[in-house]
Amino acid sequence: MMNISWIHLLNKPGVKIAGVLLVIFALFVTLKPGEQEKPIVFATFEQEENLEHRDHDDRDQKSDEQGDSHDHEGGDKHDEKGEHGDHDEKGGHEEKGEHGDHEEEGGHEEEGGHEEKVVSISLQEMAEFDIRTKTAGPGKLNTYISLPGEIVVNADRLAHIVPRVSGVVLKVLNNLGDVVRRGDIMAILESTELGEAKTEYFQRKKQLEISETDLARARTIHDNTEVLLQILKTPAVPESGSEKSDILLFKALPDMETVLRKTDGLDMGKNRRLLISTYTDFLLTRETYKREKNLYEKKISSQSDFILAKSNFKKAQATYAATYDEVSFAIKRQLLDKVRSVEVARTSFRATERHLHVLGITQKEIQRLKDGEEEDLKLSRVRVSAPISGTVIEKHITLGEMLEKDAKTFVLADLNSVWVNFSVYQKDMPLIRKGLQVIVSAGKGIPDVKGTISYVRSLVGEETRTALARVVLPNTDGLWRPGLFVTGQVVAEKISLPLVIPKSALQTIDEKTIVFVRTDEGFEPKPVTLGKTSETHAQIVAGMKPGQQYVSQGAFTLKAQLAKGGFSAGHSH
Repeated sequence: MMNISWIHLLNKPGVKIAGVLLVIFALFVTLKPGEQEKPIVFATFEQEENLEHRDHDDRDQKSDEQGDSHDHEGGDKHDEKGEHGDHDEKGGHEEKGEHGDHEEEGGHEEEGGHEEKVVSISLQEMAEFDIRTKTAGPGKLNTYISLPGEIVVNADRLAHIVPRVSGVVLKVLNNLGDVVRRGDIMAILESTELGEAKTEYFQRKKQLEISETDLARARTIHDNTEVLLQILKTPAVPESGSEKSDILLFKALPDMETVLRKTDGLDMGKNRRLLISTYTDFLLTRETYKREKNLYEKKISSQSDFILAKSNFKKAQATYAATYDEVSFAIKRQLLDKVRSVEVARTSFRATERHLHVLGITQKEIQRLKDGEEEDLKLSRVRVSAPISGTVIEKHITLGEMLEKDAKTFVLADLNSVWVNFSVYQKDMPLIRKGLQVIVSAGKGIPDVKGTISYVRSLVGEETRTALARVVLPNTDGLWRPGLFVTGQVVAEKISLPLVIPKSALQTIDEKTIVFVRTDEGFEPKPVTLGKTSETHAQIVAGMKPGQQYVSQGAFTLKAQLAKGGFSAGHSH
């Protein structure tokens, strides 16, 4: 009964737990420090096993108390001994198995880790690191059409240089790849045609100078003669037969001494002699006629003398009047002729000057000809100069060769601007039009650039069966070399999608694309699956739901802090 009572006492749940604790204490005392860790784990699992079988033990103990101890004492002892032995053996085996299973499961959890870490950050820290959030929702994405293309020279900035006169090449000053500026001399020729044109230019120039000198003298004679004519100008001749009119006529005429004094030193050519001589005769006959008339009236002179004096006076008056009119007309005509001669000479001179321009002579060089700075030996020299600033991409000139007018010597290209010619396939033709934005990509080492379609050819190529779309790109850094093959992404249209976020929200952790999503504990990195993407946004097809708050800007900061344990990094359970 004693043994049975102890067995029942040990089967009590509280006594059993106390016994286990005593065993643990004994193991701590007896084992070495380095071996204490394993029994503790073992004891812990033993305790958990006993707690799990607590209800079963209670039912066994109650059954034992209600049974007849006298009738089954031997059996009870045997059963208890057998059960205890079986339990110890089985329990030890199960403990070992469960312990092993737990360790394996625990190891698996350690390898996989807990659930995703969470970054807790205050509003002040978000403002300090410029971390911003948005609410996930629908959006629009650009759809792109991929077109193959090639970089070519901008034909609007291309120059084929040809000599405008035939000649022999004396000097070649540039080679392939040289960068030249507008006006730089690239080659020098010797041309007979140019020498003849310059000689004619000098002749016409001299003729113009002579004509201008003659015009100046004619103008001087005209002006001085006009002065004399104004002095000798007489009033209208009154009707003949009126003595009173004769007296008025005589009084209106200036004397010869006054005329000579006012016109002294004036260059009039032969006009001075003609006018003065006829005017002098007019004055002498006037005096004779006046005297004879006075004598005739007094009956002193004969009538024949009076008539003769009157006749001479009328002749001298008529001669003077005719000379006056003739000189007045002649100076105007001579001046007009000289003006006309100057205009003709100037026209001829300008024609030869334009001819020099046609032959490629610049205005600066022509000015040197006008100033007489051009040496006779250099009259036949032709300077082939660059019409634009650019790079020499072709050279077709050799020292000493004879070039004709249409010979191509150099090809210059301004590579600060290039064309991108894209091939548009038939399926894409309805979508490609002028004004669309294009992202031009050339591969590694050359950054992508944006451009606009400036031209779409209406005709389809007979061989390629493709249309042509063109983009003009600036190329000041020289990265876009003609001949490069490129790819163009044309923004064709926008499509609406249920969940779109900016690419700035995407990060990569453990080779997975994640988005930091706000939870109750903080920001949790959630793996997401991407769908369609554009240059700046991406569609989320899995991993997020509309309405969730996520980090749209500053996600890299959270990733960096998560890696080094910054802010308040923990685990979500």
